[in-house]
Amino acid sequence: MATPLAVLDRIQLRAKAKSLSIEIQSGELIAIMGPAGGGKSHLLEVIAGAAKPADGKFTSEVTIHFCGDPIFPRRATPLSLARSAQSTKDNQRTIIVLNALGLTDVREQPVVRLSQSQMIACTLIEGLIPESGITLIDGLLDLLDPWILDRTLRVILDDLELGKSYLFATHQPPLAEQADQLILVKEQSMVFAGSISELIARTKPAEFIIECDDNSTVAALVEPFAISIKKSPGRIVFTTHRGQSLAAKLLTHGYGPIRTITVKQPTLADALKTLI
Repeated sequence: MATPLAVLDRIQLRAKAKSLSIEIQSGELIAIMGPAGGGKSHLLEVIAGAAKPADGKFTSEVTIHFCGDPIFPRRATPLSLARSAQSTKDNQRTIIVLNALGLTDVREQPVVRLSQSQMIACTLIEGLIPESGITLIDGLLDLLDPWILDRTLRVILDDLELGKSYLFATHQPPLAEQADQLILVKEQSMVFAGSISELIARTKPAEFIIECDDNSTVAALVEPFAISIKKSPGRIVFTTHRGQSLAAKLLTHGYGPIRTITVKQPTLADALKTLI
């Protein structure tokens, strides 16, 4: 098994809180979610070395790049920020990142004279320019203009292919759904760490609504998959675990007495409402 880039070993953000143990693998995208004040920024600061955990240990084999508050040197420009973040004179990388962030045309203008959205984009330069290591992004992706976000995500996805890893805090389920792993925090305590499919399977089953002519036959057919079954004339409603829902659909689809099948699959947003 490949050596992880970094390891969080029983990290606690506050005393007696639930701990987090997770490995950050090469080319991995990890989302961090939770309510405001729940510990997202605190966890990123611990990983960045800017804060100490209440307990546990963080170790890293690579450089950590942190994108947080938009604080810049007095005379900084997008281009100077890109150059200061470079470990080599890679002009092509600078062009790619500044273009993705929508900063090409203002690359030599002082950051203090840019718009708020452009300043937020400038905050990401330090984390996007390096082509290796781990980049931490504290809520900034949520604030990007949609077209800038799309281009920025393309850069991130390309970086993942090359082995760079990213952790980002977000309040947006559609953003988090692109991640390989999800960490949930609440009240400075760890709630969950794992894949999104695992989270959804734990919290909310899928619901099937079947319109049929023969309730008893169809009920017997789906019973091995069902958590609960409700029967009414011409209809059966049953719930099933997400991992089994496809099998249940394949098993019942096209069966003689069945007229229609409606599947209500749970989403990440549904799971978050349950846990947060």
